[in-house]
Amino acid sequence: MKVFIMAGQSNMVGQGIMGLVPPIVDEKVKIFRGENWEVATEPFNPSLGSNRGVNLGPSFAQKLREVDDVEIGFIYCPVGASWLHQWQPGEEIYEEAVKRCKAGLVGNELAGMLWLQGEQDCDTDEHAETYHDRFLSFLAALEQDIGEKDFPVIISELGDYLGTYDYCKDRYQTINKEIGRIAASSPRFEVVNADGFEPNEPEDPAHINGAGQRELGRRFAAAWAKLSARLGIKL
Repeated sequence: MKVFIMAGQSNMVGQGIMGLVPPIVDEKVKIFRGENWEVATEPFNPSLGSNRGVNLGPSFAQKLREVDDVEIGFIYCPVGASWLHQWQPGEEIYEEAVKRCKAGLVGNELAGMLWLQGEQDCDTDEHAETYHDRFLSFLAALEQDIGEKDFPVIISELGDYLGTYDYCKDRYQTINKEIGRIAASSPRFEVVNADGFEPNEPEDPAHINGAGQRELGRRFAAAWAKLSARLGIKL
């Protein structure tokens, strides 16, 4: 099975309101949350309950499987409201991700990582302006700890819907510039534009709605097509 690490914070967790978009279920798309591989059904994080959980993963896998009829797996590691410094060695979130990756990769092949995080790091200039360096530090440590080098990484920008969210509106574009610097540092990176989406509701300005999650998955798939063509790889 070709597997992708899913990591980041709540919009990678998948917070779209359930029932407003059709479900996507494919027996050849699996998820690993730390114990067993299962068919990937939303919510990817069962603790969200029945109301939340539309995730970018199903539409991402759907588009990839239109091109290559292979089994796809997600090693699911995102944690809502997590700062980037919590994705560094020694931190609980990081160590749990390493544990899941090691277990989920047994007998499988790592295709790449999907990353969507940064909203939480809009809290200070220091966090926003050092995102590039701190992300590359996290990635280098992850490679070392799971024994996988130079795997493809698709990184989502933070979307313009955050312009109405007081916590993020002053610094999300700074983080996007830092993400651009990451992408420019190596051909192994590809960036996803996250503009044009809507939040679940005005009272929930941080979370992309279900329709947006479906489109975001398709944008991640388009990024994978560009990245895999550039690197000369296939699933």
